[in-house]
Amino acid sequence: MYYVGLAKNETTWHGRVCLAESTNGVDWVKPEAGVVSFRGSTANNIVMQDTLPVFAVAVLHEPSDKQTERRFKALLKVKDAAGQMTVLATYSSDGVHWSPGRDVGLQVDFCGLMRRHGFYYLTGHTGAKNGARKLQVFMTADFDSWPAASAVGFCRTPPGSYDPERGSAGEQVHQGAALWDRGSVVVGVYGQWHGSETNDRRLVSIDLGLIPSTDGLHFHEPVPHFRLVSAAEDDAEVPPAPFRMRVPALMQGQGFANVGAQTLFWYAPWPEINSDGVRLATWDRDRLGYQSAIANLPDPHLVSTALDSQPEILTVWANFTCTPYSHLRVELLSECFKPLPGFSGADACCIHNGGLEVAVVWSTPLSSLSAALTGQGRVRVKISFCGIRREDARFYALYVKRCRVPAG
Repeated sequence: MYYVGLAKNETTWHGRVCLAESTNGVDWVKPEAGVVSFRGSTANNIVMQDTLPVFAVAVLHEPSDKQTERRFKALLKVKDAAGQMTVLATYSSDGVHWSPGRDVGLQVDFCGLMRRHGFYYLTGHTGAKNGARKLQVFMTADFDSWPAASAVGFCRTPPGSYDPERGSAGEQVHQGAALWDRGSVVVGVYGQWHGSETNDRRLVSIDLGLIPSTDGLHFHEPVPHFRLVSAAEDDAEVPPAPFRMRVPALMQGQGFANVGAQTLFWYAPWPEINSDGVRLATWDRDRLGYQSAIANLPDPHLVSTALDSQPEILTVWANFTCTPYSHLRVELLSECFKPLPGFSGADACCIHNGGLEVAVVWSTPLSSLSAALTGQGRVRVKISFCGIRREDARFYALYVKRCRVPAG
């Protein structure tokens, strides 16, 4: 884990990028990196430059990058010598020793960073001067330079409510969203800013909300205003400070992981000067949301987006729960929604016992799928909710394992 740490007994803000390590995501140690001298000693866990105060950091690990010195990539939000906020890019071969930061040409309060389909994505907000804080998405192909143009990925202000003097008032999006690329979907957790209509910044509260995306550019909120992590549950003690919050507020971290049977997400209190440490939220693995049937609805089902049949699909698993009076029926369709022989109708797979990773097995082996799809493009998965209490079944996720294709 990379995080921005603050030293004790400093009179001015000076964040430093620090490293912590864990084998389970819960218990953490601070290694002696031996890289940066601080107060006369390198026996600390600071791993990046200490010349400029750091306000945010986001790190990517790309072990397959042919340029070994760039296998770790990071963006830093710093305040330069002139007092201006800027974003720097830095690189490392081992995640401990980092290159000097280079300006990428952005001024943005960011959080989320990912690589998807050959492009790098960064989410954040550029302040309230444009009417309200909103989720903005920046893209680049090379990581070294980022075009200043952005896409508005998610906005909480009603259409036509532009107000350049809004400031802190109203519902806004804080620091974009933390991003977790899960293949066909990107999981986003954003800062759910609740501003006082008096525009008093000390009265801002921030919960954390859930916004998935299918392309990394356009996000939506399945349940509007739903609090995925509520600030009201946080017990941070606010110390005396020039900017003292009177209500609880949180900021999302760019940190997700599935460890064993749990999904882990790390975050912290906001503003940074009031933060007293990193927090952890947990769920049953990948159970952040689910699909279920409406009672008495005839033939309730869902159909997936079209999936490539190559590389060859080896296995399929479902993450779901059910009761003795409900189950799921899983079928494969062509891209044009036609049932595939051997994988649908009487040959469909019915799964009755829920779990985090339940195998979906048809009587026809998946090695025959390409032949069944000849001339019909890609494949879709149809999941039907069945049983006299079909509304009790909850479907969370579908996993597809493919044949590994040799590099090159």
